[in-house]
Amino acid sequence: AGLLVRRRNWSGAFIVLAVTAAGFALSFGIEFVQTWMPPRSSSLVDLLLNTGGASAGAGLGLLTAWIRQD
Repeated sequence: AGLLVRRRNWSGAFIVLAVTAAGFALSFGIEFVQTWMPPRSSSLVDLLLNTGGASAGAGLGLLTAWIRQD
């Protein structure tokens, strides 16, 4: 996330939103596939926690980029 801000000059809020949306889409896809696999189970909690983790990771990436500014 931090690299995207430096290279593209995008706002931090846009980066966090884009990474969160990508994390949601990936997690949704995995959970959807798991509904068709008998030994696996899908869960809304997994979807929410994975999306929250993507958002937290994007925020920490931005914080790291901000701290390391030259």
